[in-house]
Amino acid sequence: MSTGSDWVFDGHGNLYDVSQPQDVETYGPPPVLRWLSPVDLPQIFGLRCARAGRQRVVYDLRCASEVFEDSGGLYVNVVDEAQWYRWLEVDEDRRPERIPRATCVGARHLWIEVPDDPPPPPPHPLEGEPR
Repeated sequence: MSTGSDWVFDGHGNLYDVSQPQDVETYGPPPVLRWLSPVDLPQIFGLRCARAGRQRVVYDLRCASEVFEDSGGLYVNVVDEAQWYRWLEVDEDRRPERIPRATCVGARHLWIEVPDDPPPPPPHPLEGEPR
């Protein structure tokens, strides 16, 4: 039975009806990630990556190029996430083709972040259409 005081204020001044059951939305955990070598993927430009070193791993990097060969080795240009998004903010007609101040890193030191279960490819545009 209601006592007439089924409304309460919280500490921020928001008014709540407490006569109804309170639902709390919960979500599952984030997707599991896998780390693949850049040479194992067909395209890596723009993907998140991490640079593994002897003492530590550096995260929050983006691939600023595809894998390329130079002086007998395989390399990738990388930038930090902030630089990546600053580059994306520039209008496409004024944006440089190459991201400024990218760092060249040996591909053997990089790992590309990919979801454990990548989404299925989109259906072919002609599938399901009448013939």
